[in-house]
Amino acid sequence: MSTPIRILDILGKKTAAPPMHVPLPARAGRLTKGRPLVRRKNRMVMPEFLRESNENEMVLEFIKAESASTDWLDYYKFPEGYSYEELIEKADLSNDRQNALRRSMLNYRGYATRTALFAGFPIEVSWSVDRFSVTEIAAFRYANNPPWSRLAGRGRLVGDGARAIAEDPNRVVGLGIHLEKLEAIRDQLKSGRVLARLIVAAIGDTYTIIEGHMRATALAGFPMDQNFDVLVGHADDFRQWQVH
Repeated sequence: MSTPIRILDILGKKTAAPPMHVPLPARAGRLTKGRPLVRRKNRMVMPEFLRESNENEMVLEFIKAESASTDWLDYYKFPEGYSYEELIEKADLSNDRQNALRRSMLNYRGYATRTALFAGFPIEVSWSVDRFSVTEIAAFRYANNPPWSRLAGRGRLVGDGARAIAEDPNRVVGLGIHLEKLEAIRDQLKSGRVLARLIVAAIGDTYTIIEGHMRATALAGFPMDQNFDVLVGHADDFRQWQVH
């Protein structure tokens, strides 16, 4: 297996990190108080199940992530009488009115109508918060949607995307991926800032990113055994999602 290169090495001398084993993620639909197990050549991948979650928390994390980005902020229209602080920073997930407002804010992404990004997305999805190592996050797949789907080849693996950036940053810029934003995210994470969780769909033996392509790629430069919490969706019909 080829040796991964840290993303930060793009800006300076490239130094090889230790060889990275990219394991096969856990299978969908097996929520237990322990860890779901998937065997691969005598190895087991065991993302740690932390707790159950729900749609309301997923919508909040999605908006929290995108509204923090200059790429998406202008798409969000906060309802009259409500502030960012009230609906996002100090969100009350037990408040039905707030939850309904946040779902309506996500309509520009086609969430309610199951169009655009959410075309074919299942109606019934159960959610959990699981803990993954950086090695496991490197095995996540980008959604089949440009520019990320064009970055890492047919496998669409995050680890391959990080290597592609290190090997040919000019090509990456040509795809419309902003390296300065990638490094800014890494700097925020290194400083200890808590960012919105990645959101992924558990599909068969893989995890496909729903939201957080840039953050996942940034994490690929962190120590392989460092852990991050991820929102995971589980459904029987995720393969109908058009960008899975």
